[in-house]
Amino acid sequence: MSIKSYVRRKIVELNPLDIELFTVKAPNLPSSFEGFKMVHISDTHLPRMATMGSYLVYEIRKLEPDLIFMTGDIVDRPATVKTSGMKQLCKKLAKIAPTYAISGNHEATSGQMEDWYKVLQDTNVTLVDNRHFIIEKEGDKLAIIGLEDNLPYRTEFIDHPQIRDSFFRVLLVHRPQHWENHYPKDKALAPHLILAGHVHGGQVRIPFLGGLFSPDTGFFPKYSSGMYRTAIEGKLIVSRGLASATHPAPRINNRPHLPVIVLTTGN
Repeated sequence: MSIKSYVRRKIVELNPLDIELFTVKAPNLPSSFEGFKMVHISDTHLPRMATMGSYLVYEIRKLEPDLIFMTGDIVDRPATVKTSGMKQLCKKLAKIAPTYAISGNHEATSGQMEDWYKVLQDTNVTLVDNRHFIIEKEGDKLAIIGLEDNLPYRTEFIDHPQIRDSFFRVLLVHRPQHWENHYPKDKALAPHLILAGHVHGGQVRIPFLGGLFSPDTGFFPKYSSGMYRTAIEGKLIVSRGLASATHPAPRINNRPHLPVIVLTTGN
């Protein structure tokens, strides 16, 4: 292995995957959802991630998740959706567990949204942009709510009896920095857990300081990786993303990130 290849693989890209477990305690968790497992995929930026796609699917299959979430930027803006590898990836994921997706800023500005929607439909991945879905087990309900990129949490598409009746509400968004806008005054509609990506972990991870830079928020973004307690009785989990990107800067000390969330009883 050349020095250049060694630096790229061992320091810059830092494969393999960083599978990070987050245990989320839900005080009123029904026994039917104890240990319920959700995998969070974000910012694959296909075809940039295509070289590790099979490995990603292999690792997710071993995890045996109950649900899979994709929080935007599945396909890179300059790429062509039809040849990006998105269809192959989504098809494999949907065979592992029910898979739900929202769009990110790269999809929204690609001019290919119809192609993107069609891939989701053809592969049995459920689009959740400005919609909600209910997962029910033994009469207990978990709500999945999704937002288009950069939209606030609006009551016109969330004020629904099924959402109010849900013991746990998961909100899928692309950008983490606006989480305060995703909490309505009505606590019966407030999300217990927000999943986001977008920031790529700040691209460069500095020990004890965190991510270096986000195009949206500048240097040292406040929310770049991991779990944060929000001010309104909820939690925010931010994925560092999966793309082996070198633009606008290489990933340094920043392994591709796969959060795994497990629900359990507790306060």
